[in-house]
Amino acid sequence: MKRINKSTYTRDYFECHSRLLKDPYSYQTKRVKNIIQHLKPDKKGIILEAGCGSGGVLFELKKQGFSVYGIDFSYDAVSI
Repeated sequence: MKRINKSTYTRDYFECHSRLLKDPYSYQTKRVKNIIQHLKPDKKGIILEAGCGSGGVLFELKKQGFSVYGIDFSYDAVSI
């Protein structure tokens, strides 16, 4: 398994990606619709995303009415 250099994923890394897009999470909408269509998750359940980064998928799932939680090894990503 490839080791990930934790120092790569700093606050600057995630904030830079957010600044490049007008709405940093809008591109996740189609992705989340595909996830829901294929997995058909129960809205009464809880979704945990491991490696959630700054939470783009989680924000979209939350908009769809799901209970969501995310974890990421990058404190900077999660704090954004």
